[in-house]
Amino acid sequence: MGLPSAAVFLVIVSYTLIHVLSNAACGVDSVDWPDVALLQRSAHSSSSGGPTVAKGFGDLAMLDMASSHLLATLHEQPSFAVAGKIVVVRGVLPVFPSAGGYVAFIVDFDHDVWAHLRSNASLLSCAPKDDPASLSSVEAFGGNVSMKWSIVLKCAWPEERRHHSCHDVNLVNSDSSGILASYRPCSDPELAQKLGPYEMAACVQPVFDMPGDAEDTCGSMLLPQWLEFSVLKGVQHFVVYNYGDEDARYFAALRPYLEAGLVTQIRLTVPLTMAFSGAKTQMLIINDCLHRMRGRAKWLASETSLLEAALKIRYGRTWPALAKTLRLLPYQTLAV
Repeated sequence: MGLPSAAVFLVIVSYTLIHVLSNAACGVDSVDWPDVALLQRSAHSSSSGGPTVAKGFGDLAMLDMASSHLLATLHEQPSFAVAGKIVVVRGVLPVFPSAGGYVAFIVDFDHDVWAHLRSNASLLSCAPKDDPASLSSVEAFGGNVSMKWSIVLKCAWPEERRHHSCHDVNLVNSDSSGILASYRPCSDPELAQKLGPYEMAACVQPVFDMPGDAEDTCGSMLLPQWLEFSVLKGVQHFVVYNYGDEDARYFAALRPYLEAGLVTQIRLTVPLTMAFSGAKTQMLIINDCLHRMRGRAKWLASETSLLEAALKIRYGRTWPALAKTLRLLPYQTLAV
């Protein structure tokens, strides 16, 4: 019996990545880098048409692979006030499952805000900027789970806008009809249409490399191994979150998976203070990925480290098989 297509792909990828990445030392910009990276590094011409100019490896992050299969960029969002409290908005995204549509606002959890929204169900509405009369009530979710990091606010959104690249959304105080904040989330609708349906997909948190990291602890070096393991365990697609300024090794690692259509990228441009608040960034990614992949995957590993731990307990099982087992167990979902 021949190898499955995924296995054949992984054999080719493994050989390529071993050649490209085997000599990389994390955090070191030196001549010991692989020949492929050195050729790319010296191939940039100066704007004056003179001799080639050596670029730092940080500049190589802006190669084509950095924007390949880029679905969306998560920007810092305006906050608004409810019951005298500032509501910090981490992400806004339009969601279009197989039918219907809605806008999801991912906000930081606050007990008073949650209580006020639940007791005043019609307090907030949203509407398209170009059709302010088409108001939809906002519902709040996620404040009653054990991990109270985020609340997700959801309001219906016109399905006929499914193919729009950007959506202009006004968040409105229903009592005063005043606009609390305006948002303009954008994404690639053509790329979104190509996502799914999958039996199993996974969300991938940003990879961090620290100067002096050994190969067995370097994120960029371990990424191919993790992707290969996950594909062999049944994952059909990865939604990878990154900051866009990762160096060339990171995008060299992703390249075969991007070209094969196994990876979709989402860019983070959150403030530096939030980037170092790991839990808030992690919860933004989890909730963003959950909504973005709604209706596109039967099973979604929104926090892959949890399933990795479970797989170690049940060695040899695939993720879809494990997910079916977990479905029988009592659990609480995150903010959805």
